[in-house]
Amino acid sequence: MATQFPVETEQPRIQVSLPVGRHTLELVVEDSAGLRSAPDRVTISVVREAAGPNITDIDPKTGAPGGTVDAVITGANLDGASEVSFSGAGISAEIIRSRGSTQLLVRIAIDLRVATGDRSFSVVTPGGVAESPRHVVFTVARSFPTIEPTIVPTIRPTVLPTLE
Repeated sequence: MATQFPVETEQPRIQVSLPVGRHTLELVVEDSAGLRSAPDRVTISVVREAAGPNITDIDPKTGAPGGTVDAVITGANLDGASEVSFSGAGISAEIIRSRGSTQLLVRIAIDLRVATGDRSFSVVTPGGVAESPRHVVFTVARSFPTIEPTIVPTIRPTVLPTLE
């Protein structure tokens, strides 16, 4: 049984994802006047589905407005990554290098006036786009100076008894 799906496009190329198996594709082109081409058939075999990229972690997970953070994004099938982007404005990333297919070293630049909060992110690879899952986020948080408590000794005056 053939699956038919009309595709309306002005692009010269159509991309279709197919499951593993043997498939016969039939292409018929119809113009706006209703004229149709003769069917063109091609049979292809998909022997293995390519696993798409995915994201499992980012470390460190936080950065401050106005700062720059070198972070490692961990996942699978990240090789050949060409872009990392974050949700919202004011935060950008540059890929420094790939550590195989499982890690990307990125430099994250955070604008001084950026809003604080959690940011999802994505990685573009030749195998597709990986979106960070809900539990994997980069958080923009204001940094506060650490105050270390100091114990200051108190001096009690000594009152000497008067001799008479």
